[in-house]
Amino acid sequence: MRVPLGGLGVGAAVLSGCGVRREPNTHGRTVVRVWSMWTGDEEKVFQGVVDYYNRIQDKVYLQNLGAVSDDKILRAVTAGAPPKVPQPLLDQLSPDGGKLLLPFGSRQYQRLTRITKRGARLRAKTFGECMFVPLVGKYGWKSEELEG
Repeated sequence: MRVPLGGLGVGAAVLSGCGVRREPNTHGRTVVRVWSMWTGDEEKVFQGVVDYYNRIQDKVYLQNLGAVSDDKILRAVTAGAPPKVPQPLLDQLSPDGGKLLLPFGSRQYQRLTRITKRGARLRAKTFGECMFVPLVGKYGWKSEELEG
C-alpha cells in the first residue's frame, strides 16, 4: 500500500510504522510519499523529522511525488485541514477505490472525511467533528486568511 502524507504531525509518525509497502530499491525501508506541490515547505520539515528518526533505526524513506506523477494512489492521508479538497490530490487517487482521509470544513471546525473514488465518481463519508491545524501552501490556506 502507498501512503502519501500531506501536512506534518502525529499521523505521519504513526503511519510510518504501520507496515506501509516496502520496496526492494529502498533496502526494506518504509516508503513515505509526499506531494510537494501542495505541502510546500512542510516536505523539508518532514524530511528533517525522518532524518532524525533514521539516525536511530533507518527505516523510513521519503519520496517526493512532485507535481507530475502518473502513480495512482490507493490511500492518502492529510494531517492538515485545507479550505477545500485539493483537486490534484483527487486526480491522483486510483479510480479503483482510492481513498483520501482528511479533516474538511471551515478554519475553526472540520469533520474527519473519507473520500472514495470509483471511476469518475467521488463519495464522501464523515466520521465526526474535529479540529486540525490548517494546511498552508498552494492548495491550503493563505497566510492572510490565518491572521486574526
